[in-house]
Amino acid sequence: MDRRTFLLQGGAVVSSAAATLAFPNIVSAGLDWLNSTRNGIDIYRDYVREPTIFFDPSSTATKSLGTFEFPYKTQSEIENVVRGNMSGEVLGFKRGTKLRVTGNLGLNLVVHGVATNPFLMCPYGDAEELPVITSAAVVNWTLHNRNENIWSYYVGANEQVVWRHGARLPKAEFSTTGQGALMLLPGWSAFNNGTMYIRLDSGESANDGFTEVTVSRYTFLLNPDHTVADTGNLIVCGLDIQSARNNAFLCVARTPGVISDIHNIHIVGCNFSGAGVDNMENLGRGGMVVYGVSDAIRVKELYVAGCYSENNLNNAYEIAGTSGALIEKNMSYNCSGHSVIELWKSTDNCTVRYNWGDLSGVNGTQNHKAGGGIWLNNFNFNDRGDPTNTLNTDCKFVFNLATRFKWYGIWLNGGSGHLIQHNTFFADMDATAPDPADSSNQPLGWRTTGNAAAGFANISNNLFYWKAPEINKRRITMLAMMGGKLGNENSIPTGDSNIYFYDAEGSRESNFMYNNNRGQSNFLIYKNELAPYALDQNSICSSRIIGGTLTGSALGFISPTIMPVAGDHRYEPANAFTPFAAAALGLKTLTDIGTAYYDGSPYVSSNATIGAFRGRSKTAGQ
Repeated sequence: MDRRTFLLQGGAVVSSAAATLAFPNIVSAGLDWLNSTRNGIDIYRDYVREPTIFFDPSSTATKSLGTFEFPYKTQSEIENVVRGNMSGEVLGFKRGTKLRVTGNLGLNLVVHGVATNPFLMCPYGDAEELPVITSAAVVNWTLHNRNENIWSYYVGANEQVVWRHGARLPKAEFSTTGQGALMLLPGWSAFNNGTMYIRLDSGESANDGFTEVTVSRYTFLLNPDHTVADTGNLIVCGLDIQSARNNAFLCVARTPGVISDIHNIHIVGCNFSGAGVDNMENLGRGGMVVYGVSDAIRVKELYVAGCYSENNLNNAYEIAGTSGALIEKNMSYNCSGHSVIELWKSTDNCTVRYNWGDLSGVNGTQNHKAGGGIWLNNFNFNDRGDPTNTLNTDCKFVFNLATRFKWYGIWLNGGSGHLIQHNTFFADMDATAPDPADSSNQPLGWRTTGNAAAGFANISNNLFYWKAPEINKRRITMLAMMGGKLGNENSIPTGDSNIYFYDAEGSRESNFMYNNNRGQSNFLIYKNELAPYALDQNSICSSRIIGGTLTGSALGFISPTIMPVAGDHRYEPANAFTPFAAAALGLKTLTDIGTAYYDGSPYVSSNATIGAFRGRSKTAGQ
């Protein structure tokens, strides 16, 4: 059995670097912080091993030998030692410490392991906090305007992110009065001609140690070694990676070199936050990003699990140039791009399951990204559309939860063989566009574009739930096929047994858009015209839509009263988002998945239900 099949069937892969944890201050499994972020991924059972190389940036030892007693303590020491063939080595980062990286590339490692002995990076020590790697630096500010308490710091051409007490300062357009004085609200930042400005409350000082700027393009740049043909075999486990101008964590071979294969990259139990400067510069701004080399040379056996991504100005998780990736049990909050995942280009046979992405598309004041749940983009490695629809194929999205997205739940841009099944998409316009006169906010349930053959994707057994107040100028559009017209080469999916529901009165826009972008407010006409494509023939929709029969009481949907907030990644949806309506469609109870979407049981297609959760019993109410 290969490694990916083993994982898909619920197995755990244990590094062979060591079999025991025989060094001082080991942390046992069960710490609250880890329990709440890894969603069942036990990094101490499956990954953490005794380091062969110790790193502690807080060390006051007189020597730096990489041992437990005399650990390495600087970025340059690690970059000089950790390079090339590191098979079987374990680089331990001490828990409760913070490495402040410098340089444009941040912590920059060019390494590889071997299949039987991967190179492992993991935490050690007994502090509750995971080891932090950040490019945020405390710098010296100059008082620019004493009356307004505005401070300045010259950064040069590369604009930086400003943090105050660990929180990103919102950015305003640089603006001055007629007398040339800078106009800036307290707690905001601005940038102009190489200088950052911040305005603080009266009496506060920018030089009190609580103001930081992000100094590196990347915080952690992990390069699969390009000097060997078969590279990869790398594990990153239990690191808290923060604050970058571009991507917080980027795994990519920056030069292809002699690479012919990249295998076995695992990223588990990590935290990614604070990526992206808020401007229009061409940057990725992702929390975690993993890229292969080309259309032909893709990362195989990529595994991303139990991670948490927060406060990034683009995607929570993004992959490209991969084959056979497994993305599971990850969470995100308040990322401007895609909250569950973005498959940017050249990705095949990817399985995305048991993930929860919340609140996308509202972070940032100047650079607003996609604001969706899931995006599968049909690009080649040159960032051009693939007219053959052969480079992005056979990807599965099952039992994911996407909540409070600004623009769409899922967008498919072509390819073939995709499955979108048993997901829950929950839109809340009060959260993503609180202004009731905001007519630009149009969250879609699902969207397809491109020239893929009819049936290129199967969209089935999903719940699309729109929570909104009474609609005046707002739009409710459940789906949009933007190929221009019906036909066999316009990316029309197949699928069935979906629920489309919204709890608001009226809509000034049609509920279904297709056939030359023509809107259709009658669900029965929509189903009739899509019958030749075997799409939604047994699906049901809200009685508020013409032709719909489903009422709120019949659906029995639990709309949670408590949702995540910044820094609180411990909230679990439990029995929220669970509908009664599976029984209304004559579907089976899902016995092998459990009440939580991330419980780890393998997907069983024969035990169908609606959405990401098991349907509740009306009598039991649970």
